Amino acid sequence: MTTKDLSIHHITSRIKEAFYWLTVAATFMLGTAAGDWFATARTGGYNVDPTGLGLGFLNTGLILGAVFLAILACRAYFRPKENSFIEIATFWFAYILTRPVGASFADYFGYNFDKGILGNQWMTVIGLGLFTIAVIALSKRNQGDLQIAHK
Repeated sequence: MTTKDLSIHHITSRIKEAFYWLTVAATFMLGTAAGDWFATARTGGYNVDPTGLGLGFLNTGLILGAVFLAILACRAYFRPKENSFIEIATFWFAYILTRPVGASFADYFGYNFDKGILGNQWMTVIGLGLFTIAVIALSKRNQGDLQIAHK
C-alpha cells in the first residue's frame, strides 16, 4: 500500500489526501450499489436488476440501518484502539452504509407510490422543519461561541 495507512487521523500530505478522496468516492459508489442491489426487484418496476434482492426501499433502510447501528454499538462497547484494524475497518464499513441507509429512507419517504411520482408534500414540510431547527440550533450555538470569544 502506498500510504501504509488507512486512518483518517493521519491525512498529512497531498498524496494521503488524494487517496482519502479516492476512498471516499469508492465507498460512496459501493454504498450506492449495495443499496440498489438490496432494494431493486428482479422484474417489474422502473429500475430492474436481474440480481437484485427486491427488498424495497423501507426494508433496505431498516436492515442496513440495523447493521450500521450494530457497528456503532461494537465501536462504543469495545472501544477499539485508535488506528487499529478494527477501528479503521468499522469506520469505513459504517461510512459505506451511510449512503444506502440514507438513500433508502429518502427514496421510501420521498416517493408517492399511489400516484407514481417522485416527492410528496409531507416530506418537504418535515425536511424544511428539520432544516429550520438545525439552522436555529447552530446559530444559537455560534452566538454562544462568539460571546465567549469576545470576553
